[in-house]
Amino acid sequence: MKNNLLLLIVFISILSVLSCKKSSNSNTTTPINKPRFFENNGGGISVVDTRDIKNVKRYQYNWNSVTSKYEYNSTDDTTTQPKLKLWPSNVVDPVGTGYSYHFLNRINGTNTYTIDYGSPTLITSTLLTDYPYLFSNWQAPNKIEGYANVYEVYGVAGGSSYFFFDLDAGTYTLTRNDGIVSVDETIASLVTVPNGTLTSTSVDFRKADAVAFDYDRTSVSSNLNNIYFIDYDAMKYVQISRRDDLPDAIGRNTLVTPNWVPLTNLISGWKF
Repeated sequence: MKNNLLLLIVFISILSVLSCKKSSNSNTTTPINKPRFFENNGGGISVVDTRDIKNVKRYQYNWNSVTSKYEYNSTDDTTTQPKLKLWPSNVVDPVGTGYSYHFLNRINGTNTYTIDYGSPTLITSTLLTDYPYLFSNWQAPNKIEGYANVYEVYGVAGGSSYFFFDLDAGTYTLTRNDGIVSVDETIASLVTVPNGTLTSTSVDFRKADAVAFDYDRTSVSSNLNNIYFIDYDAMKYVQISRRDDLPDAIGRNTLVTPNWVPLTNLISGWKF
């Protein structure tokens, strides 16, 4: 009887150890936070952190001309910027779609919000209202994963060009205030002829999770802007520069990086 009881205890102990090992192994892969809300500003770029929806933060990265990197500079949170307390509790995966705190709720792909320092309340809108020329298939849940706003000559006048990226599909659409310029083009077509200077590229832009953008800070030319595609899984990025002084898209874009390169080459002090 005692021997049976002893065997039972040993058996239960072995099962317990195996169970713990299985539980431990199942938790070894931690989900990667994929912030998609980037802004450009006078000093560099910033990215919004919504991991704690009750304490939204924005990290500022300023360009360092000595190291040729964006370096962490400061953090805005609900204490330093009380306006961030207006953040809607249902928006946990935003993507920037304008200046200041202007962002899209990716979960429904329709509702947009703006936290404006001049307004005491949250400003609500829709993607269609904000961008009336955007095709309906781009106003869908989890469709838009990246955005870039570039001021440039196009046609006979200068103005803002609005890029929207579906990174899973590797496509983009480009609109302006007076209508659609491109619809459902491949991102790779930006750097191949006639839009760019390459005949082909091996870069798989579908690896990207987010898009950052800023005017070029490494060139003596004031006519360049940069669009960065970020792959959080590999912590790498691809960079495209875009001239803003051409009347059309021909030859406008250049692939700056040969392929995916370490994100540490671009950003120092990354917070995620």
